[in-house]
Order: sequence, then C-alpha cells, then structure tokens
Amino acid sequence: MEVKFRYGKDEIVLKVPEESRIYRSRYGERTKSVDDLLLDSLLNPVGCQSLKQQLKKRKNGPVVIVVSDITRPVPYTLFLPQLLDYLINEGVRKDEITILVATGMHRASTMDEKLFMFGEEVAVNYKIIDHDAEDEADLVRIKGTSWSGSEVKLNRHYTEAGFRILTGLVEPHFMAGFREAERQFVRDWFLWILSECSTDTNS
Repeated sequence: MEVKFRYGKDEIVLKVPEESRIYRSRYGERTKSVDDLLLDSLLNPVGCQSLKQQLKKRKNGPVVIVVSDITRPVPYTLFLPQLLDYLINEGVRKDEITILVATGMHRASTMDEKLFMFGEEVAVNYKIIDHDAEDEADLVRIKGTSWSGSEVKLNRHYTEAGFRILTGLVEPHFMAGFREAERQFVRDWFLWILSECSTDTNS
C-alpha cells in the first residue's frame, strides 16, 4: 500500500504493509470565504467579547501578535494581512504592532521564511521579532514557580505588551494529541526547562 503525505513543499510516497491501519485527520467543509470566517470570528467569538470590545481595554504598550514559526503549517498569508488591517481600522498604528515569532527552542526565522509565511507586504512593512529562549536580556522572570519548582521566564516583548493576540491552528501533535493556540503560550514562551515539563494534555 502506498501512502502519500506532504513533506515541506514536496510530497513523499511511503510504502507500508497492506494490512496497515491508516489514521487521518478530518476537517469540516468550509462554507465561507477566509475573509468572512475571520471577520465573523472577530465580531462573534465563542465565549468572549469581540476583538473590537477587547481593544477598548488595551493598556499602554504595543499590540503583540504571537505567530508560529516555519515548523507549523499555519496559513498566515490567508488571514494575517486581514487581521492587521482590522487592527489599523480600529485605530492601532502600524508602528504599534509587533509580530512575535514563537520559535520555542528553534532557530530564528530567515527573511525568506518570513516572506513565505506572511507574504511580502507583512514581512517588509511590520516589525517582526523572533523569540530567543537563551537570550536572558529578552526574558522576564515572573512571580512564583512551575509545578516542578522551576523559575518561569517569559519573552520581554510579550510581557510588556499593552494587548496580546495569540494565533495558531488545531493540529495533531505527536505527543499532545490535538494542540491549539493556548498550548503555544506554554511551549514557545517559557524557558526550555519548563517547556520540556509541560506535557499535561489537559493544560
């Protein structure tokens, strides 16, 4: 039996025994355009106030948008430009917006990767910073410790933000099952020692 799957920009064909059991993720059919879906989610979110209402409570400091790095297949070119336009239309200046790449322990993104992930308009015209978990100057220790007693440090740009937006996608994870944006906060902004301990799928 041949199984096809995407690998980077290519496709790989894997030959497996005929009696193999293949598990595949299934997603519902999209009934609206990406623009309509984004606008609907911003104006009519589930379980919280709309982005417009929440922006009224914004504190002093930049608006920080947390994004995944190149290792996560988030289709940012389909919705990030629209999200940025929405913020600007709500009175946020372009120079007040910081896009923070959640690298975890990965290397920083290259310019080519930023162009691929976000498109030229965003990559060239917005402030984009890669998180560096080993740069103490960009980390801020917060009060308390983790459940294992480790100190916790977060990215300085994130802690000093006046408003924060975390983006991501629901996807199968080889350790944690299906993961989502809130897990991104734990995995990508805590120091490596805490990240390695955060495997509770109920967190």
